[in-house]
Amino acid sequence: MIHDVIADKLKMSGMTQANLARLIETSPTQLGNYLKGQGSLTEKSLNKCFDILEINIERYRNIYQVAQNASETLKKKGCDFEEVIRMNKMELVRITGIEQIKQFVDVYSEEEYEDIIKYNIIDYQSTFPYFKTLVVYFMNTGEKITTKSNASTWTLLFGTLALSTVVAGPVGLLASGIRAGISAAIGAVGGVALSSILKEDRPLESFKELSRKIIKNF
Repeated sequence: MIHDVIADKLKMSGMTQANLARLIETSPTQLGNYLKGQGSLTEKSLNKCFDILEINIERYRNIYQVAQNASETLKKKGCDFEEVIRMNKMELVRITGIEQIKQFVDVYSEEEYEDIIKYNIIDYQSTFPYFKTLVVYFMNTGEKITTKSNASTWTLLFGTLALSTVVAGPVGLLASGIRAGISAAIGAVGGVALSSILKEDRPLESFKELSRKIIKNF
């Protein structure tokens, strides 16, 4: 949860709760309750926490923006998502002209990807398969993302990868409330940022599952 991330970063900073509370313009009691998971902070106070403790929310916004830019360029060039699924990193850089794509971490097997998720040292959202999942997702949902278009996109993408069943299925994931559990799915800091950017919750477990299948079909 995000309060645990802030608590850990606070310990490493050497700063006291009282000092942080003063800097983010809240009371020590309010901050203390929040760090225990028993209260809340205003958006303004949270953003100040991120800045002071150097919690990099901006990174997730950048990942989203690069994926969106890449999807728009690929659509303009007439590429379809099946082609994109099979592209390696340098092919995607060459076609889109987006140099930032080089920064994503290559993953060459599903086992390696599973280890990245399991040990949580490298953020799996920083891997190339996950980035490519975002790109093909945005290529198929378009600018206006609705629950209907979202479910249709998952059905299309998973179907293309010849899957008969995926967990509870994309519609099942939406209905089951997994989409509401963003913090549990990808980590609280990333969850807050990505859900804010996308304007509504996403079935992020499906992003992980689709990433696995993209690796298999690469």
